[in-house]
Amino acid sequence: MKNTSYIYLNLAISAFIAFIAIPSLLLHNGILDIFNIFDGSLRFYEGIVLAGIIGFSLQFISLFLYKIKILGATLAVVGSIPLLPFGIFYTLSFFNKARCWKMRGYELATSSHTEQCDNYKAADATGSHVLIMLFAVVGLVMGLVPAGLFLFNGIVGLIRNQQQKKQCVIGINSDFFIVSLDPSLKNFLIPIEKVKQVKVEQDKFVLTVETQDGAEFSIKTLFSQVDDEQRNDLRAVLIEKEKLVDGYQAALT
Repeated sequence: MKNTSYIYLNLAISAFIAFIAIPSLLLHNGILDIFNIFDGSLRFYEGIVLAGIIGFSLQFISLFLYKIKILGATLAVVGSIPLLPFGIFYTLSFFNKARCWKMRGYELATSSHTEQCDNYKAADATGSHVLIMLFAVVGLVMGLVPAGLFLFNGIVGLIRNQQQKKQCVIGINSDFFIVSLDPSLKNFLIPIEKVKQVKVEQDKFVLTVETQDGAEFSIKTLFSQVDDEQRNDLRAVLIEKEKLVDGYQAALT
């Protein structure tokens, strides 16, 4: 299923970095004696390799703990630190998998559902990500190594922005909502009777839905993620839906 398959790819990337990329790079430069990891004379560079292996191990364990959010998330985040910047991909996919588990009782929205909705598209942030990348390149040319992280951030942001432009941030119909948890995920179809609350705030809106096990799950979205020309219209529509859902829930109690 597309909504969770990326986590296995990202775990494979982490394994490649921990067991092949980092050791190969250090061995190639003659600064690593791999056997020092096991003979008690651990040096800094051997420590980097060991940290990478431990990081991957924590990620691997967290893969089976996505239903236990706090423990699984802690292992995923801590395990990704030695593998930065690429480790961030696993962390993002872990949280996506955990959120998809929460939404497991809902079907995925199809193009037919989308055509029945008022669709609100994502804001185009291409310019800001390109600007970050340009500044990062200038920084690298000047010898500022940390600028590489900004370049990586700009590339990831640009990729995610292109993904988000292919689907709506939210779709609204008289009978259901279509919501996106992340640009890399497909949209979920939520019947309006499953929406417990719609809350419109100054900078964001929150949909609280009922999960399969009877709990509540909040989906938060920033208005800044929505196309500039559609934000005011979306706010007005959501305020109406807020009143409608409040009235519907009041009638049930």
